[in-house]
Amino acid sequence: MAFSKKFRLFTEQHINPNANVNLAKRDINYLKNVLRCRDGDTIRIFNGKDGEWDSQVRELAKNPHLKPLRVCISQKNQIINDVWLIFSLIKSSRSKLIIEKATELGVSKIIAVMSLRSNVKSINLDRARLTAIESAEQCGRLNIPQIEYYRSFEELFEKWPNDRTFIWGDKSSEFNDGSFFINSGGIF
Repeated sequence: MAFSKKFRLFTEQHINPNANVNLAKRDINYLKNVLRCRDGDTIRIFNGKDGEWDSQVRELAKNPHLKPLRVCISQKNQIINDVWLIFSLIKSSRSKLIIEKATELGVSKIIAVMSLRSNVKSINLDRARLTAIESAEQCGRLNIPQIEYYRSFEELFEKWPNDRTFIWGDKSSEFNDGSFFINSGGIF
């Protein structure tokens, strides 16, 4: 099948044209049943380190893997800003939306914190990472943000780097005016 749009998959593995990239069960299912790929189809793979590569689907029925083609097509679009987003835990569907949008905007670290008014007690970090991966696959980002969880703001502040600025959005504050600029590439 010739795709009019290039579909993308994230892999944890090192990518080079001399080695096959093995597929996780989730990826095999996605290629077979969602995209309906066949042997020889081309998709793009990325891992956050080696850029983005065109690769060919191979042996989908027996030993599914991807074979990176000779040329790395993109090493650009790496997020160079180190912007962190901290949010108070909320319901799963809303947390998922925050993670998706933060990934699309280029945030380098997403931190979930349980606060006094949180209506959930924890976050599934594996599911949150999967959400970030899926968002990066769709938006063209070449890396995945780190995702962390803290049980309280006190715990977060104990580990907070001294040289890092913290901007607190407090609706009861005297500071009423301010702006953030986000350009089309998601760079702050």
